[in-house]
Parts: sequence; C-alpha cells; structure tokens
Amino acid sequence: DTAAVAEGCVACLRLLARAPAARLPSLGRAAEAWLQASLAAGALSPEMGQECLTLTRVAELEGSRPLQNLAWRFLKLLCLDAACDAAVSRAAVELAAQAAAAALVAAFGAPMSGQPDFLQGSAGEALNVAKFHVGNLMRLERDAVALKISFPLHAVVLSLVPVFKAVEGRVARAQLEAEGVFPGVRELATKALQLALERWAAMPLQQGMCNTDLTRTLENASTAGVLMTGALTCLGVDRPQWAVQQDELMPAGQMLLGHLLWAVEQGACTRTWQATTFDVDVLAILCSAGTSGCRPKLLQWAVSERPYLYTLALRVHCALPRWMGGTRAVAWAQSLLEVICVAEGNAVGRGQSQVASCIAALLSSCPPEHAASWAQSALAPLLWPEATDGPPPPALWTLARRLSVALSREPGSVALRAISERLAELACSQERRRCQRHELRALAAALRCGALGEGSAAPALSAVAGRLRELLREPALSGGTLAQAWAAHAEARLLLGAKDELRIAMRYAIRHLSDRDPSGALVSDVIARAPADLLEGGGPVVEGLSGHRWPLRAAGLAAAAAVAERRQGGASAALLQVAGGAVDAFREVHGSGASSWALRNTAQSSRAKRRRLLLELRDLPQHELLRKGFPESETEEKEFQSLCLAARSRLDAWLQGEANGGK
Repeated sequence: DTAAVAEGCVACLRLLARAPAARLPSLGRAAEAWLQASLAAGALSPEMGQECLTLTRVAELEGSRPLQNLAWRFLKLLCLDAACDAAVSRAAVELAAQAAAAALVAAFGAPMSGQPDFLQGSAGEALNVAKFHVGNLMRLERDAVALKISFPLHAVVLSLVPVFKAVEGRVARAQLEAEGVFPGVRELATKALQLALERWAAMPLQQGMCNTDLTRTLENASTAGVLMTGALTCLGVDRPQWAVQQDELMPAGQMLLGHLLWAVEQGACTRTWQATTFDVDVLAILCSAGTSGCRPKLLQWAVSERPYLYTLALRVHCALPRWMGGTRAVAWAQSLLEVICVAEGNAVGRGQSQVASCIAALLSSCPPEHAASWAQSALAPLLWPEATDGPPPPALWTLARRLSVALSREPGSVALRAISERLAELACSQERRRCQRHELRALAAALRCGALGEGSAAPALSAVAGRLRELLREPALSGGTLAQAWAAHAEARLLLGAKDELRIAMRYAIRHLSDRDPSGALVSDVIARAPADLLEGGGPVVEGLSGHRWPLRAAGLAAAAAVAERRQGGASAALLQVAGGAVDAFREVHGSGASSWALRNTAQSSRAKRRRLLLELRDLPQHELLRKGFPESETEEKEFQSLCLAARSRLDAWLQGEANGGK
C-alpha cells in the first residue's frame, strides 16, 4: 500500500525531528528504509518533503554532525528523485546556500544574524562545515531534476552576499591567508556562485530570457554587485564551456552578458554598484578578447552624457593595454580616432571630447614607445598641414591637448617636445593664421605638462616665450586668438619663473583682454596656479575678477582663494589684502561654507542678508533711485516716501549698532 509506505516514512521523519531521545541509529536506518521504499513505489507526498526540510533545519540549529549527515542524506535522496516537487527542491537549495554562507562567514570570525552557536569555534572547523554544505549545495544544483526548469538564483545569491562582503572587508586577511583559510573561503564561495550561474544558464532559453529571478537579482542593490562580479569573472576569466567555446559566446553566455551589461549601466547610473578594480579588469579582458557586444557598449559609455558611465569607460581604457598589449591598444586608439574625426561641423561636441580623453587614458597606460609613435602619426595633419587637403578635423586639436599628459613621460616626452616645437613654429608663423587659436591652445597644454622643460635652464622654452611675446604685439590678433596667445605666453613665463614678464603680462591682460569673459577665465586659471612671489601687480586683476558678474566671478573667487591660501609664499601685502577681502566678502554674503546649514547662527545670517540689501541699493541706477520717468499717483508717491524714510531709519539703527559694537 503506497499510502501506508508514505505515512510510515513521514512518521519516522517527524519522530527524528521532534523527539531527540528517539534519535537512535535504528530509527535512522528505519527512516531511510521507509524513504527509499516510498521513492521506489512513487509514493511521494507533500508532507514527506516538508518533514525532510524540517528535520534538516533542526539539524542545522542544533549543530549535531550525525543528525546533519542523516538529514542532508534524506533531503538529497528526495530532491534527486524525478518525482520530487519543485518547491521542495528550491527550498532545499536555499537552505543549503544559507548553511554554507553561515559557515563561510564564521570562518572569518565575523558572526552573522541567526548563526548557530556551534560555528563560533575555530576557523578551520567552520571551514570544514562549509565544505560539507557547499558540497550539498553543488550536488543539488547539479543533479536535482526539478531545478533544471526552475532555479532559485536570487535566493542563492542573496545567501552568499555576507560571504563576499566578509571576503572584501576582512581586516585580518593576511593572517587568514597564512592559515590557508582565506583562499579556501573564497574558492568555495566562488564555486557555489559559478555553479548557480551554470544551472541558471542551463534552463530553457525561452524561459531563461524572461526569467524574473535574474532581473530581480540584478535590480536588488545587495545582490547585484555579487552577481555582477561573479558573472564577469565567469565570462572573462573562467570561461566555462557552457558560456564560451573557442572564444565565441554560447547562447547562454550571450544571454548572461546582455543582462550583465544592462545591469552595469543601471548600477553605474544609480550608484547602487561601484566597479572595483577587479571588475574593471574583467571588462577590459572582455573587450580585449573581442567578446560580442562589449566594444560597441564601451564606445557608448565613452560618449555617454551620464558621468558615471563615462568615468567607467575611462577606467576600462586605462586597463585595456594590460590585456591588449601595445600594438592592439594603439589599433583600438586608431579606431576611436576615426570615430571622432568623421563628425561634421567646426565645433567639437561633448562626445568627441570624451572619446579624446579615453584615447589619452588608453595611451597613458600603453608602452611609451607605442604611444609616442602613434601620437606623432595621428597628429601629423596638425603638424604638417601643407601635406593635407583642407583643414584638419577640429577634434584632432582636442586630442592634441589631451595627449600632452599621456606623453609627458619618457620616451613619450621626446615626441611631445617635437610636437610642441612644431606647434610653436606654426602658431608664431608670420605667413599662416589658419587654425592659429587651436595651435596656441594645444601649445599651452603641452607647455603646462613640461614639454620644453622648466626654469631658466630650458633654452627651447625661453625661445618659445620670446616668440609668443612678439606675437602678442601684432595688431591683427583679436578675440579668442589673442586670449590663447596670452595664455600660452603666461604659461611659458610661469615655467621660467619670470616675475617681471608675468607682471607685464597681467597689465597686458587688463588693457586688452578685460572685455571678454572667456579671456577672464584664462587669466584666473593662470593666477590660481602661479606662485605667490610671481604675482606682483596682480591685485587689480584679482579684485576685478572676484567682483565680476557670474559665472566668471566663480573663476575669480577661486583664484582669490588660491592666492589667499599662499600667505607664506612671498606674496605682497596688497595682493593678500585684495584676495582675502574677496574671500571674506563671499563668505559673509553666502555663509561660512559649513557642511550643515544648521550650523549657521541667526546673527551671521542676518548680517549677510543686510549686506546683500545694501549692495543691491548701492548698485541701483540713479534714475531708479529718483524714480524719474515713472509717473505715479499721489498716493503711490507718498507711500514710496514713507518707505524710504522707514528704510533710512533702519539704516541709521544699523549704523548706530555697528558704532556701539566697535567701541
């Protein structure tokens, strides 16, 4: 009778779980015999699965190794049967993952919520328990029939989250590595996660593609990072056969990569996931291997208007040469260059500028000889324009400025020096004026990176500074070209430490550049970086910029703050007084800059408000004060007069208060 067999099995399991005194070896053998008979007769019932799960939970709570062995043997017998219910199999996998995670975390000495007392022993003992549970988990993941169409990926990953957090944040990692515990924990956790991914990928594709469990895992902030790192490692490093064969992604690998790249974008934009150095390296490996869809996605990130995706693209480009090698890295740089040079129009867009920065980041990590050779070839249309048809693409000038940093070390600095000398020759040419503004701007960037040396012992730098000074005397220069010529000249004088020449440059800026806000931004940048002892006569410039209209005023205030911080650098008292006054005035009006608005007291806020009102009154045009040209009724005129008298009374009270406070 199948019903009687099932009832006998359930009774034995219930007795083992609820009656500790009855847990004799004979009862264990009887329960196993009843279970095998039930499986052979096809007499599985829902109660049988629930009692197996209950017995296993009791065994985990009590920490009895014999009972654990018995309970897990029963549960595996049940779940590996083809007739086992999917809900029981999923619950068994979740229980195995939770037990394995608790033991793995205990091996680090970092207790987690609900951890049994028996796991509070030595790390080695906890690691042995973890091996037992990971073995059970892997056996269930691999062989449970019901899990082939319904695998609880989210539950498994959620259980393993504390393990990976402990691996990342353990302080005594060196000691654990010496004891052999750390590698064991990391290996076991990685195996469990990789097999979970394999089991998920083995589900029917049409079901896997719409699997809400994967989406749920990737959308959850706590599980997304663990799954993404595990999936990146799987596709980029381990490359199992179910995902990659002969450098080609299998359907399951393509599906996983598609979900993964989507999750990377979402996590980067919402800041729920921060790519570690390891994650960036794996993304670089995938791009280096030419994995389908990775390089186009990397290019999308490079031109993205979302800063976190763009930052991720920069980091990946910095890591690419390590896996591509110099030759393949410059080939990828050439592909990016072709992308930014095909854009139409004379203006350089945000996307082109970002891709140029990615190229510079890529070359900064390349072998210097490869970077220097490619840079000279790429910038040839700028350096020898007579050999090209028509003007060079504007984006190439942007790239030239970005490459100044990438080529600032040997042997790239040799190429940068040659490029800078050629740019100076072109920019100061008496015959050419085409694209001169771009040349001067690129020259200033190269000089800032030390292309021609620094100090009086740099004859090439002195020669360029002299040619730029002669260029500034030409009456034909105007607008942006004049401003860029001044910026390049000031950059050279800064590097030479020419105090008198820089003072003359400041006077030149006051006379010829003060009518354009972009020019003021260039002057502010020079002041902010100049040593204090080179800024003699810079007081009027600092005062004018810090009191200008927004947004240029922000640049002026930044320059004033930089000067005020260098009080020990030999700056004149007049300059320090101007810079300090500008900074103090800003703080008085807009607050002290405290991190919390609650720290600002009422008296300070009231004083700042009064100062704003007085400034507005002072800056009103005269005709508005006298109300000329504005016909008003007699009533309105009387009201206005009363308001003026009340305001004057309040002003008198403020003045009296200031006088009394100063005594």
